Amino acid sequence: MDSKKGFYSKLKTIYQAPDKDLGRENMETVKEKWDNKYPNALESLNSRRSVFPSYTTFLDSLYLTTFEAPK
Repeated sequence: MDSKKGFYSKLKTIYQAPDKDLGRENMETVKEKWDNKYPNALESLNSRRSVFPSYTTFLDSLYLTTFEAPK
């Protein structure tokens, strides 16, 4: 599996988590493994998480952020 696919796969564990606590736990796991390779995507995700009016808009941003991840 190439690294970008692996990164996207792990991002899914955040936004497909059944509750916020597991989503946050998965976020920490993703950060530990991928922050060195995709720091901009994860920083953007963290900084925007609390400013969205709904969970759906957060997910939209997460989806769009993955396309901004460096190659």
